[in-house]
Amino acid sequence: MTTKNRTYDEFTTAEGRIVKPFLVEKDQIVQTRDGRKVGREDFHGTLIFAKSDPSVQGLVQIIASIVNAEWPQGAQDFKYQVLNGVLMDGDVYHAGVARQSAEKAVKVEWQRGHYLIKAHSQFQPAMFANGHGDGPLDEVTAKRLFVSGCYGHFCIVPSAYDGTPGPRGIPPGVTLYLNSVLWT
Repeated sequence: MTTKNRTYDEFTTAEGRIVKPFLVEKDQIVQTRDGRKVGREDFHGTLIFAKSDPSVQGLVQIIASIVNAEWPQGAQDFKYQVLNGVLMDGDVYHAGVARQSAEKAVKVEWQRGHYLIKAHSQFQPAMFANGHGDGPLDEVTAKRLFVSGCYGHFCIVPSAYDGTPGPRGIPPGVTLYLNSVLWT
């Protein structure tokens, strides 16, 4: 069975804290299994929002509307899994880690009270910054500004996919493709 992708309108997120950005150079997510390489290389970043920020509710509504449009007959627990796969709830994640190990729970304490999204692209996203001209940033400036912990917005395009059946199949879900990033 072929996986079908359906793309939705691009939108810009609320301001959040950017963590582990690989925006200037690709991250090599490659593992070796049985002498062969498995994985991919891509540009990506994670954006963290406080749950208490009122502008975050718009993002939650956009992603929830995509999930409901794609799978209107889906069970609530399935919809929750898809939604949480895109918009990770830091409280739920922390609780899961805490059940495994108190030591690991301390390392992810910062995620409590936050939502996290991860967006990626095979192509380098355009990078802009307030106060640094109208055009895209050069690589030297981008490397200096886009460090873990900086604040910014992601311009993303959500895409829903059906997944593939089978024991090693991929479940249906939503991917966020990263088009550009604004440093604030």
